[in-house]
Amino acid sequence: MPGSASRPPQARWFSSLPGRLVAAGVVTAVLFGAGYAGGLHTLGGRVSVMEDTGRDAGRGGDVWVGGIQGPPPGTVLAAGAPASGTLETEDPESSDLYGLLLESQLPSGAIRVKPTDSRIIPYFANLAAMALLDEQPGKVKAYISWYLGKLNRPDRWGLEGTIYDYTVGRESRERSTRGYDSADSYAATFLTLVRSYLDRTGDKAFIREHMDDIRLVASVITGLQDRDGLVWATGAKREKYLMDNCENYRGLLDFAAILSAMGFRDEASRTQAAAGRVAQGVETRLWNEKRGNYDWGLYTFWVGSYRVEVSRPSQWRDWYPDTTAQIFPIVSGLLRPSDERAVFLYENFNAWHPEWVNQVKTDPHPWSVLGYAAAMMGDFERARAFTESTAAVYLAEDGPYSGLSWELGYHLLTIGLLDAGSGP
Repeated sequence: MPGSASRPPQARWFSSLPGRLVAAGVVTAVLFGAGYAGGLHTLGGRVSVMEDTGRDAGRGGDVWVGGIQGPPPGTVLAAGAPASGTLETEDPESSDLYGLLLESQLPSGAIRVKPTDSRIIPYFANLAAMALLDEQPGKVKAYISWYLGKLNRPDRWGLEGTIYDYTVGRESRERSTRGYDSADSYAATFLTLVRSYLDRTGDKAFIREHMDDIRLVASVITGLQDRDGLVWATGAKREKYLMDNCENYRGLLDFAAILSAMGFRDEASRTQAAAGRVAQGVETRLWNEKRGNYDWGLYTFWVGSYRVEVSRPSQWRDWYPDTTAQIFPIVSGLLRPSDERAVFLYENFNAWHPEWVNQVKTDPHPWSVLGYAAAMMGDFERARAFTESTAAVYLAEDGPYSGLSWELGYHLLTIGLLDAGSGP
């Protein structure tokens, strides 16, 4: 498949110490120019140089810069015991919120970012559609059909199975932007939606009809998977993000469930193994033991024939992407809510940003996924307070939230967990 990742080359450690030092010096100079010098200078990154003897990459070697460490954030404050039992939500207009999502959907099945907006961003639409499954599975089926009908074969970067963002013009004519924010997360969240649709409806005939196209979507993730298990965000192979890879893990597991349900057991096993490699990559490349949180990403540079990967450590004091990324391992299922690490991360999240429940933060977006994470953790008191403050701060003024239908979708999913009285 064009754009797919080739088999990792065999590599051996570069034997010349002077060569390593020269390469490290070049790397440092490049990082100074690229604005990463502060992290290396003050936080002491680790540099290793590898010579690549493989022919598939056409490159010389790898330089890994990781283990960046800073001062500890301090003592974690007590987060308080989560509430228990079923809670009644105070959102009597939930049916109107579903209506807003439905108004965002076009006759073609596409879902705009909000009813009055011309943009169709499939990543947001995937997440918005999740909230429609219980009430309107037929509308979700229409959206899935729209998505599969827009797959690139290939896109302008050579990847097959991706999907562009679109805009809506006169007479509801949809025009491709010939671009997307990411290849991996669009595919991953779509696979999660398809699995949820199958679970809710049992519509195997529809899935069977589109199985080849669904496979093509999954191949975006496996085709961008690097030797360390992590998945590149795009075909440019420059960034590997924590948020994206949590979604990739979930998407591959959900695709494996689809395959198993459809009788493709061997393929399901291979897909589960690919998901396992993502999980291992998140653990070995992104978990920062000294900081007690996940690095939010890895950036790649090329210095001549050498590949340089720079870890981007997370600072608890910084809201996005540093702190918000920490809840994605919980939401994706990489961590169970009962896991010690999940509890530790969630307690730190609340300790460093206690006013998140009141929508007091440093960016304009609601981040409704945070309420969903709180409900998953069994913290119904904070989850309910968050949905109420989100509705008060955003819905009355902007609805659906800040122009993003996925925010409204996660808001409705959170209400569903609260009504059920437990996490999934």
